[in-house]
Amino acid sequence: MKLYVCFFRESDPAGQHEKAHRLLKYVLKREYGLEDYTLSKNSHGKPGLVSHPHIRFNLSHCREMAVCGVGATALGVDGEKLRLLRRGVVRRSCAPSEVQELEQSSEPDLCFTRLWTLKESFIKAVGLGLSYPMRKAVFSLAGENVETNIIGARFWQYVIEGQYVISACAAEPETQCEVLFLTEGTI
Repeated sequence: MKLYVCFFRESDPAGQHEKAHRLLKYVLKREYGLEDYTLSKNSHGKPGLVSHPHIRFNLSHCREMAVCGVGATALGVDGEKLRLLRRGVVRRSCAPSEVQELEQSSEPDLCFTRLWTLKESFIKAVGLGLSYPMRKAVFSLAGENVETNIIGARFWQYVIEGQYVISACAAEPETQCEVLFLTEGTI
């Protein structure tokens, strides 16, 4: 798997979406020579390529960043700018052990963002979106290490300047992850 990360000037949600799709276009051309493709979505919204089902990709974007993961196995990515811990979201999405970890954390907002992006990357990899009961995917953060109850998947996580968190999930545990940073002018 490769993760392409591009930081850009803050934009509205429509602009963020457009920049993420410009990044996808760049990645598909660079990695596979594709210039013409048609996107599809499964019933839960997971994107795919109509004529190239062997190419797997996933997109994420936030205020100042777009991330595109690409590879040969099912994958999911999520990138977020540091999010404030919201008790209602924690109650709906976190297992009791994760709630305890958040309560004991010296940086609860960062801990919450890390847990949230791991959960998002997993549900995007399995293609179920928010229909998956997020409390069932349980994570524990030990420094930079990620532990989980999920078998048969591999996770990577990157915290950038303490302000951005990128999490990636691949369906095959032996998959490697390479991260490439691009400038907005490149895409």
